[in-house]
Amino acid sequence: MQAMFTCNGLFTSQRSLEQIFDQELTYLGTQRLGNKNHGNYRIDNQAQSVEVGGGPDGAAVTAVFR
Repeated sequence: MQAMFTCNGLFTSQRSLEQIFDQELTYLGTQRLGNKNHGNYRIDNQAQSVEVGGGPDGAAVTAVFR
């Protein structure tokens, strides 16, 4: 869910990462990975994708804007 909401917020709605963490991701509480400054997520602006997780946080999940 975090990958999808972050990808949608960044590349569909053109919102800031701060807005996404403060609004869309609030409901995840302590389950969200990281915060607006850092965390176990990777944003690829050129590919318009967001990957969340991997390593100790389980399988990585990727959402891509098309």
